[in-house]
Amino acid sequence: MPQLDVAPLPEALPPADDATETLLNAMIGECHFLMRAVTYPSMCHAGVAEDRMAWIDTAVKLAGMGAKVGKSIAHLRHGPAVRETRHTTTIVQNRVSAVAEVGGGG
Repeated sequence: MPQLDVAPLPEALPPADDATETLLNAMIGECHFLMRAVTYPSMCHAGVAEDRMAWIDTAVKLAGMGAKVGKSIAHLRHGPAVRETRHTTTIVQNRVSAVAEVGGGG
């Protein structure tokens, strides 16, 4: 099997405090890279049908993962507004005082 070219490491990684959306977009880019540069050439070089199907299955899983991450980004951009709810408890004490009626002869 021929050796695959290894992509050089990026000059700089995203800062640790970078926006979540940027990091999620980078994950989608990684899924895309793995589908195009790893699974497709590996599938083409596979000589056994089961191996080719395994590589196709891997590509489908990577595409599904990219779609899930994309859905997360869409939720970040256009998701429902965050609502704050507060629960309060009010304690009501009823005090009943017994009033004794004093009546005729007793």
